[in-house]
Amino acid sequence: MEAVAAAVEAPTFSEEAPTVTEEAPTDDQLVAAVARPGALTLRLETERGSRSVFEVTKSGATIGRGPESTIQLADLSVSRKHARITYKQGSYWLSDLGSMGGTWIDGTKLAAPRRVAAGQIIDIGVCRLVVVAAAEGEEAGAAKRPAVSR
Repeated sequence: MEAVAAAVEAPTFSEEAPTVTEEAPTDDQLVAAVARPGALTLRLETERGSRSVFEVTKSGATIGRGPESTIQLADLSVSRKHARITYKQGSYWLSDLGSMGGTWIDGTKLAAPRRVAAGQIIDIGVCRLVVVAAAEGEEAGAAKRPAVSR
């Protein structure tokens, strides 16, 4: 009888141990934690499920299949010189370089340079770049209204 009472009073492993899924950070949280302030961090997701992380500094980057590209996407759906990311006016801007398939942000094809913000999805061919972190100035600047000159 005493053994049964002791077993009932003893806590079980599942009562004390927290579940791993509640404590584990997401991929975006891990990438954002190591991202340098002022840099643009992109996570590549492909149809094959491979993932890579790219960091773009204020000096900018080129995206393409060619060896001269800063961010090389080794897929035939990507042009050799596909797109460019530049830093100006406190934000990162994405522009298409006349690629065959175009460059897309959040499902909209780029017709002109567009500011890039955290949470956006950039599609280049079959490759998808998720904007995990953007420059601190960009996020603050996106919330500001344009100045009115008189």
